[in-house]
Amino acid sequence: MNKFIGYVEGYICTTNVDSHGDKLTPEAIESIKDQIERDPTLRTMYLQHEVSQPCGEILELRIDTKSEWKGLWAKVGIYKNRKDVLGMIENKELTGFSIAGRVLEEQKLEVCSEKDLIYKFDLEVDPQYWGEIKDILDKKGIQSEVYVRKALDIPVIISVAANGLFIIDKLYDYWKNRKKQGVNINIKIVIEDKKFDFNQVVPEDIETFFNERKLTTLSKLYIFSDRNSKTEAIQFIKDHPFLFSVLIEAPRHIFSIFGNNIRLYLELHRDPEEDFEGLFIIIKTKRSPKESLNLLDRLDEEWWLNVDDNVSNMLEIMVRPI
Repeated sequence: MNKFIGYVEGYICTTNVDSHGDKLTPEAIESIKDQIERDPTLRTMYLQHEVSQPCGEILELRIDTKSEWKGLWAKVGIYKNRKDVLGMIENKELTGFSIAGRVLEEQKLEVCSEKDLIYKFDLEVDPQYWGEIKDILDKKGIQSEVYVRKALDIPVIISVAANGLFIIDKLYDYWKNRKKQGVNINIKIVIEDKKFDFNQVVPEDIETFFNERKLTTLSKLYIFSDRNSKTEAIQFIKDHPFLFSVLIEAPRHIFSIFGNNIRLYLELHRDPEEDFEGLFIIIKTKRSPKESLNLLDRLDEEWWLNVDDNVSNMLEIMVRPI
């Protein structure tokens, strides 16, 4: 029995920049197609990506290539009980569709790994002090590259790639000590188009800026059940910024153990009776409860038990079936 009232076809994602500002690589297009073909649940299409609004199903898929452009074409059947959706299509109220948000978010997980734990910035320092600063970076094992200008009165640029923001505190302490010694020293932190002068800011200002940027990464790594839950979770993270690095690092460890056919949710839980407020990373999987718990134990042994107690007291990981 045919369960569809009509059909539409077109490209659900391409290598062009889409309306949300996302741009997928050709490899990402291939990966999305593979994911949909392996997981039937990803074939469901939703109205405005609302999971409570299933409206159709992907029936056919193919990848089209034109020079450097690549697109994932799909034929979608509209469910018989969604005459409203078919009407919106016929009236041109709906003029396009894209793959369900979960597939795109899972695809972004592939590019959010170790490099997202790296903080990159440039230092502008007075020429006579760059050697001392480079020595601080080297002793802390911080990767850096120096660009010395020919003119002696032009600041030296040191490009830094650090695995934590602690180095900013170290540089600030160095700057303060030199100031106390009566040295007129200038150090500026440059992050893309933003410049932070130690004469005008403190490390917390710079760390806040970095953390705001990290919030964008978290939105790629995790699914939030609704806008309100996302707002609450993000605010909790802002209030406890030491959670950032673990939240960004966690998906890499989880996917290495559970595989790619999972979904990661981030939720804020409150229990007034236990006086508890904290975040839960929820791994949604099709694996059996026994297998899921075994993998969770493995995650504990290989990574989670080594996480700082301050983090684990406010962040827990659990498994739920899809």
